Amino acid sequence: MSFSFGNRKIQKTSYSYLCPLPAAWAKNAKLDQSSSVNIELMDDNSLKITPSSTGPARSERAECATPTERRDAA
Repeated sequence: MSFSFGNRKIQKTSYSYLCPLPAAWAKNAKLDQSSSVNIELMDDNSLKITPSSTGPARSERAECATPTERRDAA
């Protein structure tokens, strides 16, 4: 399943580029400002972002928020 959260503007800081994560995805994954995520570079040059977690259920659940979950999170 895939779901588009639209385009995001890249922000440049001193030595990094920042990209805001969708709030609905972060809430669904139970992330806050002190949370961590894993970022993997895929073979097709895309990035896979998953929450750092202690169990697989949280990662699987948080990979993509469905339209229903987006309404619930608002």
